Amino acid sequence: MSSERLLVLAFKHIMKEIQGSIIIGSAFQAFLGYSGLMALLLRLINPVVVATIIAAVGLSFYSYGFPRVGTCLEIGVVQILLVVLFSLYLRKILVLGHCVFLIYAVPLGLAITWSAAFLLTEAGAYSYKGCDVNVPASNILSNHCRKHVSRMKQCRVDTSCALRSSPWFRFPYPLQCGAPAFHWKMALVMC
Repeated sequence: MSSERLLVLAFKHIMKEIQGSIIIGSAFQAFLGYSGLMALLLRLINPVVVATIIAAVGLSFYSYGFPRVGTCLEIGVVQILLVVLFSLYLRKILVLGHCVFLIYAVPLGLAITWSAAFLLTEAGAYSYKGCDVNVPASNILSNHCRKHVSRMKQCRVDTSCALRSSPWFRFPYPLQCGAPAFHWKMALVMC
């Protein structure tokens, strides 16, 4: 059997174990919630514990996300401002009885920002005369194009082709790797 085939089988086995552990973990969480045991556990978890964990996780991603904001300021700053506006100032506004701006601050901000970037791209805001975004920066001869190549690559929404060019992107469906496998060690970790 080829090594690629062995890797695929190992991947499917791991995915079956993860599916089984997610099923057990979600049933455990539902039991905690419906039985009222979660209320007792919440007395042990105070805001100091939650705040430090969230800060540690959030700050660990700082080096990945924040430098990318500076590559296209007019898009990045709008995204940050929308998330702050939604999560801090519009959080108590109810839409059909739900705090939509509090729960979906990041996805809403992302959708609005991407739409604005799409409109700017279609309007030609990032199209510069004689410049092609697909030409590598090292092959650009014109100083005018060399000056604007990073803005063209970072601000336009049509340059990455990320979804079309990625073979791994597909819509998941339940049990696509087979029937779930239940192992107590994985289920305990998931719980």
